[in-house]
Amino acid sequence: MYLLEPGDCGYSSRDPDYDGNPGATMDFFLSNGQRDAYPLAWTVPLLVVERALDHFRRTGKRAPFVTWHAD
Repeated sequence: MYLLEPGDCGYSSRDPDYDGNPGATMDFFLSNGQRDAYPLAWTVPLLVVERALDHFRRTGKRAPFVTWHAD
């Protein structure tokens, strides 16, 4: 996710190479213990995540090599 400001719907990632079950989900846990399930098609490989985080730390912007969806 990439949020423009607190409370913003923001952007969520997509994996254009995902070819698995379109209904498959993965659980993610927030720091407050809340569990949210998101489609696997929204997840990206760990190496891409690490590159995207590095890009964000350096620029404060969304990584241009990630496919984003305006929510």
